[in-house]
Amino acid sequence: MPTISIGTAASAVVMEIEDDKEQRSQISMSRRAATQLALELLSALEKLPPEENDTLDEQPVFQGYPECQTGITESGAILVGLRLRPLPTMHFLLDDEADLNLRAKLQK
Repeated sequence: MPTISIGTAASAVVMEIEDDKEQRSQISMSRRAATQLALELLSALEKLPPEENDTLDEQPVFQGYPECQTGITESGAILVGLRLRPLPTMHFLLDDEADLNLRAKLQK
């Protein structure tokens, strides 16, 4: 099975992959390219059959106290911006139904 190691050099993220024959490949990428790679990997994982666990029952990959900002978009949707370092900022848009559902769950 290949091994993957990830580090940094200057302002780049460096990923090294070593195959079963001990041949190595190294890829150096910008922060943006590394983020795109991570998101594309997550997108590929999303295409796998779903796991049966409830979201809050799963062991988290990341856990922390995110920076948070909220606002209203021009279309009237609620915008929740979260940043859990070292991940980039994520924006979640909530329509009226999602807003009511979130409020109801938070009040329980």
